[in-house]
Amino acid sequence: NKLHLSLCKCSVGFVKVKNKQDFLDVLSDNSFNADLLIIDGHGEEGEFITSYDWDEYLGANELLLNFKHTNSIILSCACETGTEELAKVFCKNNKAYIAPEKEIDHTSDYAFVTRFVYELVNNDKDLQTSFRLANCIDDETQIYKLWC
Repeated sequence: NKLHLSLCKCSVGFVKVKNKQDFLDVLSDNSFNADLLIIDGHGEEGEFITSYDWDEYLGANELLLNFKHTNSIILSCACETGTEELAKVFCKNNKAYIAPEKEIDHTSDYAFVTRFVYELVNNDKDLQTSFRLANCIDDETQIYKLWC
């Protein structure tokens, strides 16, 4: 279920997870590194929802014990995962953590990610500039916050 892509100047990891244990296995596998790690899923009140029936959650305390990735930009698309607690975990040994602090419309979510990656990879913009350009698309994309 692992796929590692090399897109131009950026390696991107893709892993399909079905439950909390799959999610933890990916996050604790330090051999699966990528320049950009995108976490696409659902979130609620600062935790990732890790099951299809919304009964398993993963928060900062458990992530602190399991997250092993280094030197990546971590980009979460999960609603309400833009919290200081998660940022501390993800920024510990990485370049940055980017996530929406509130619920976000899916269309704006995709627009933000697409613009951010486009500016970072295709236009060789730095992290801050890529974030700023993606963040100002509309009111919804301004829900994303950057920690580094």
